[in-house]
Amino acid sequence: MTPPLLQKAKTRKGERETGAKQKSSKNASFLFVFLSLTVLVSFASAHLDNGFDQPAGPYLVDVGWTPAAPNAGESVLIAINVLDSATNQPANVSSVWVRLDLKDQVSFAGTFALNKGSTSFTYVFPKAGVWTVTVQTGSHQTSGELWVPGQPPSSESWAWIAVAVLALASAVMAFKLYKN
Repeated sequence: MTPPLLQKAKTRKGERETGAKQKSSKNASFLFVFLSLTVLVSFASAHLDNGFDQPAGPYLVDVGWTPAAPNAGESVLIAINVLDSATNQPANVSSVWVRLDLKDQVSFAGTFALNKGSTSFTYVFPKAGVWTVTVQTGSHQTSGELWVPGQPPSSESWAWIAVAVLALASAVMAFKLYKN
């Protein structure tokens, strides 16, 4: 038979172990939420900032660029993907013709080879305005608009807002996990 003092000590030890297990479970849940948010944010930032998808005959032309609102005089990365509309896989196309114009004044036109349905290039827009990006593959053509503002936007304020929103969302999730 176990003496009463030893029995109480065993009970308290069991309570401590149970509490530690619950804390460990909450910590693991919090870590999972934190890592999930981190992964989601990294996936979101892996894509180009802006763009459009337009059909062109049997193809879907995906044009993307970064930064989202490029400034006149600054370098812009433009990526073009040509997909087969039926399969959403890279189209079996060897090249695309691209034209950039502002109010029907052509600033650039050229042909790019595709690697697995994709190509990319950098360009410096000489003027502010709404530019037309035209992409043609074979006899199929499509176009979309790209806005180039005259002055750089204040990206610093948007960065702080994004950080604040993520911090608030993380705090709310952590509170809900610890509350349960």
